[in-house]
Amino acid sequence: MTEREQELERQVMMLESQLSETQTQLSQVRLQLAEGQDAYSELKSQHDQLLERIALLTARRFCPSSETAGQLNLFDEAEVGVPTKEEIEEEKQQEQKSGEKRVRKHTILSVPANTPTVVRFHALSDDNKDCRRCGTTLKVTGTKTINRLVRIPSQLVVVQDVYEQGACPSCEADENNLVTEPSTALLPSAMADSSLVASVASRKFCDHLPLYRQSEMFGREGLALSRQTLSSWVVEAGKALEPLGERLKKAVLSCPMVNMDETYVQVLNEPERDATDKSFMVVQVGTDKERKAVLFSYRARRNIEVLSGLLDGYRGILQTDGLKQYLSIGNGKGITHILCWAHARRRFAEIVKSNPKAQKAKKVVTLIGNLYHADNQIRERWLAGELDDDAFVQQRIAASEKPLAELRDFVGKMTSVIPPKSELGKALDYLNTYWQGLMRYRCHALATLDNGTAENAIRPFAVGRGNWLFANTVNGVKASALLFSLVESAKANGLNPEDYLYLVMEGAPMCTTDDDWDKLLPWNISMDEVKPLRDFLLGAKPDPQRTEPYLLRGKSI
Repeated sequence: MTEREQELERQVMMLESQLSETQTQLSQVRLQLAEGQDAYSELKSQHDQLLERIALLTARRFCPSSETAGQLNLFDEAEVGVPTKEEIEEEKQQEQKSGEKRVRKHTILSVPANTPTVVRFHALSDDNKDCRRCGTTLKVTGTKTINRLVRIPSQLVVVQDVYEQGACPSCEADENNLVTEPSTALLPSAMADSSLVASVASRKFCDHLPLYRQSEMFGREGLALSRQTLSSWVVEAGKALEPLGERLKKAVLSCPMVNMDETYVQVLNEPERDATDKSFMVVQVGTDKERKAVLFSYRARRNIEVLSGLLDGYRGILQTDGLKQYLSIGNGKGITHILCWAHARRRFAEIVKSNPKAQKAKKVVTLIGNLYHADNQIRERWLAGELDDDAFVQQRIAASEKPLAELRDFVGKMTSVIPPKSELGKALDYLNTYWQGLMRYRCHALATLDNGTAENAIRPFAVGRGNWLFANTVNGVKASALLFSLVESAKANGLNPEDYLYLVMEGAPMCTTDDDWDKLLPWNISMDEVKPLRDFLLGAKPDPQRTEPYLLRGKSI
């Protein structure tokens, strides 16, 4: 081989080596490019998810929720029903076109026939005694009566409980020989009668008036009742009615259907816990065909042991939201666990609220709405007595087949193409994860699609919490739980909460057995007993001989 050929061979080998290195470098660049594209795609996905999350949180913060949509602003209440300038102008234009004056509709209010009535007589005044045409003196031909409501400020009455005493005439006349009829008051050492304690409790737990505001209201009526005094009445009443709470708990757990939910409550002075720690108020609503029983229970935590303890011994249907602690309770030990369609729908509705162009989420909301519509039509017939339980269950299963199939098919298609970490992906994952629990409502007549029964029962507590913010002691929050239970149970069974509390507090001191306490439950108590008690108090009259003020004493907790 010549020297030139050898040189050419060396050059070829060198070029081949360079080509190999270039190919290696090219492969590395391609690999880096692919990694960069993957990183870019990942970052873009995270960016899109963050934008979606920000829009969702903004909607939650500033947009009205389904629970508050349509509610009036506090400062707009006085203007409700008052026509705007535009409405008045439009009405005038319509009158001019038609030539007829529009007659506004009147609101009709029904007042009981036994309502006390007074008559105010209005004679023709001097300005109206003469005819406006010819000046002749008018002749009275009749009268026109207009009924108007009057509110009389609350009346305070002092009830003097006179307890008869007896002594044996054969024994020495000393204090040990003196026998006094025992007190029948719920709070023997308090200066308040049951009617006043019931009124304070009703205002706090039904009308959401904190005790400090009630104290101010009493002050305007001339009564110096401190918040501490009112609080002592509420707490002591709660303690005295604890046996009734136990009977109410038994009634709840004896129902074939129980709805559960929970919300936080802050207790400032709780042993071994900081004042900022959140505790929980758990509500259980027991339902059967004849009654509803509502039970509030205070718990420091809401772990599995706590929630399962509230259902100890229960056998029946349990409906809750998707809280993981409930999932370990349901479908075991005789409990059939049903989940809530409203929670599943809410995730998609929030996406639509934050992004009205989210067609896929909007589609799911529509499909779930079809499911509600189909169920409501059959439920109305069941509630009207047109269907028995078995027929209702059979027809609701048949009516739900089509909307459920459409929903399942659409969710299945979307799950395979939607990023799982996106808000829509998380909403779809919730549906897929809890699908079986969501389906179980169909097989039980008392069950509904959602857990609205429990949410509606716990909502008054959440509203009241916005006014009084926190509880001071564990005893206080336990008393609140019991009185909330009685108030909401009364409302659920169509009773006036204040009248019910009044009867309960009047009857509680005479209860000695479980049967006695059972008679005070909302579905057993006779509300006819309220009127005689109220009439007795209305018969009170001032003592014309008394000049000194009454001095009432009562101890506080």
